[in-house]
Amino acid sequence: MGFSVIVAVDNRPQLLTYFFDHLISSLKPGEDQLIVVSDACWDARVLKDLKRLSQKNSLVKIIYLKDKVGFGPANNIGAKEATEDKLLFINTDVFPEPGSMQALADELQSDPSIGAVQGLLLYPQTYRVQSTGHVFFEYLNFHALEGRAADNPLVLRRQQRQALTSAFYGIRRQTFIRLGGFDEFFYNAWEGMELTLRISHEGLRCIYTPKARALHIRSLARRHSPLDETQQIGYFWAKWGAIIKNDLLSILTEQLTEERIEEKYLAINCGSTSSWKDLIDRLGLNVEGHLQIPDRFEPLICLYNNVSRAVSKNGAPILFVTDHFEQLTNNRAWFRTRGMRGDLVIDLRGNVIPAEEL
Repeated sequence: MGFSVIVAVDNRPQLLTYFFDHLISSLKPGEDQLIVVSDACWDARVLKDLKRLSQKNSLVKIIYLKDKVGFGPANNIGAKEATEDKLLFINTDVFPEPGSMQALADELQSDPSIGAVQGLLLYPQTYRVQSTGHVFFEYLNFHALEGRAADNPLVLRRQQRQALTSAFYGIRRQTFIRLGGFDEFFYNAWEGMELTLRISHEGLRCIYTPKARALHIRSLARRHSPLDETQQIGYFWAKWGAIIKNDLLSILTEQLTEERIEEKYLAINCGSTSSWKDLIDRLGLNVEGHLQIPDRFEPLICLYNNVSRAVSKNGAPILFVTDHFEQLTNNRAWFRTRGMRGDLVIDLRGNVIPAEEL
């Protein structure tokens, strides 16, 4: 049994040549279907390439939209033309490894309780994790385990998530139709993740599987459309804020050994959330003091400029709370000079990292 792959296009021709050459090799003629929706992309080179693509491959159907409608509506239009029972959505900046698209389809086929499935997305610059699904905490939403090594045991474990990213995921056609597809209030943001929240809320499971791997350049698929998320963010949290559960705690807890929980830490907040003390308390960590650094809103933090020498010489291990552990990756000399192997970093992506591994 095949699947229908749906692709919304609004890109430069250079990216598309890489993408379609890669994608076509993963499809089976006579079984799979490729539906390409040109979202009013009138670049002459793109139109020429799409025409050539459809002429060379009988499994390809091209839909040309006269007006730009955005990611959600474009994919909804494509889904209406699908003939297969399984829909696979993929962004034009995603490059699946061989067999990965079939792995998504097989996952859907294996269990009727599965409503959607996402693969492991990796940054091509580093081959580290871009997404293993979404994680939520106190009106915040991030990609789970972002930045982690691809061979980390937690990354390599199939897991259930509240929500997934539509950059590379599969859904049953009947589920997609029953839920009305992507919410068209959104424009090039939030819509793919929000659909899988509706799937979870209906009682079906959203699964992340590491068996389906793909490189994700990220943000190139929708870069050429104006994007202002202010209204979309407000709409999303007004709709879902009271329903979403804080699953960050469960992801962090399974990485905290008994030894780490019993340790007595000095906690330093290097992140932007106002709920950092509550997070520590709910994790059950033993903290004997708290500090908050001035540059906590910066993407990269210099500890020499934020933490006093007296604190660095403190004999207790330090627990760093960050938005993302990469905020501290330029402090190798500071950690080496301090010499404490018990220092620990936790972040809002669900990562627990010993400081010496930064």
